[in-house]
Amino acid sequence: MVLTGLNMARVTALNPFMADGTKSHSQAENSVRPAVGFVWGTAIDELEAEWRDLEENAANPLPFTGFDFLWHWRAVFTTGKDAARPFAVTVRDNGRLVAVLPLMVTRVGPLNVCEWMGEPLTEYGDALVRRGYANPEWLEFAVKRLKACPDVDVFFLRKVRADTAIAPALDKLMSQAGPQRQAPWIDLSADMGIADVHKRLSSNLRKELRRKRKKLDAEGSTDFCIARAGPHAAAITERTIAHKQEWLRQRGTTSRAFADPRSVTFLNRLAADERRGQNLVVSELTIDGEPAASEIGFCSLDRYYAYIGAYNPEMAALGAGLVQMENTIGWCICEGMNAYDLFAPADAYKLRWTDNCVAVNDYAAARTIAGRLCNLWLARIRPLAKAVVMAMPPAIQQRLTRVLARG
Repeated sequence: MVLTGLNMARVTALNPFMADGTKSHSQAENSVRPAVGFVWGTAIDELEAEWRDLEENAANPLPFTGFDFLWHWRAVFTTGKDAARPFAVTVRDNGRLVAVLPLMVTRVGPLNVCEWMGEPLTEYGDALVRRGYANPEWLEFAVKRLKACPDVDVFFLRKVRADTAIAPALDKLMSQAGPQRQAPWIDLSADMGIADVHKRLSSNLRKELRRKRKKLDAEGSTDFCIARAGPHAAAITERTIAHKQEWLRQRGTTSRAFADPRSVTFLNRLAADERRGQNLVVSELTIDGEPAASEIGFCSLDRYYAYIGAYNPEMAALGAGLVQMENTIGWCICEGMNAYDLFAPADAYKLRWTDNCVAVNDYAAARTIAGRLCNLWLARIRPLAKAVVMAMPPAIQQRLTRVLARG
């Protein structure tokens, strides 16, 4: 599905996931220990119907805990030499699935490392929890069972927002690994159009947006489109990835995701799948039909996640990325989205749009002696090494960041 010529005005509609009268179970009601199970490998497919029901009735579902996102991930990352072993920790109340922790075990040298299923493409990690069941004691019990898993040396759960369901349990039962980051997000809940967003921006940014729009209009005929998963979205996704990789190459750096070529395969699959890719949304700004800037994003509940943004290197001087982002925010308002999530870290260009941020942490815990050494690397040595590398000349950074991206 492709949308063009957008009317940037909010469409109001009843959100079936909000204000439905669902009452939260108190700790007294949930005092009985839940049934916690482990589902490995292809047996995860047997959970599909229950998992989807859980998604539809979750309090705050993330695109990265969705069955379809992880279905494509499993198809790409669980075969071959570096195959991951995916598993799900299930939490049940009288047989009803009320929470899932999507996880995996990977081999890193001699160690078995447990991470979020979906790595290195997961930007936020969390448990998928049924609305009304966000009981910290139940999730703590599930994490305790997880930490006893004999197949793991060290647990490394990255990018956990402070406001997620799993965060209190991890705060209590694991250690923070590395420095805390901030993830900016734009509050759109009271906005009726993009003009409301403009009112909150600095005068300098408003002027810059006007200049960029005039510059683009002088260059040629501009058009902006939104596409859901399908052939058009797949083509935009392919261009976005190519432009992003070129941008990284020019700066002599890489990302943890793009260090693994399977990530590109995954994103192209997801963008092309009209049935299993409907959380994916791509946007593109063109000038006389030529791609200028684009973005891969996800929608989940009433929140939009700005996943990968890029611009055509041949049009870098035009600043099309800023206008593309502005148009995408306008589309989000039109669609009734309440937030535009920019992820961590809190880069300067993101903070020009908002001062709303949420803390994001990595967590680690060791189960074996070898795992304790790995935990020391993750929590102390690796962050320090990364800071040292980033202070080095670009030519040296290019070599060493690839090593750190794999760790």
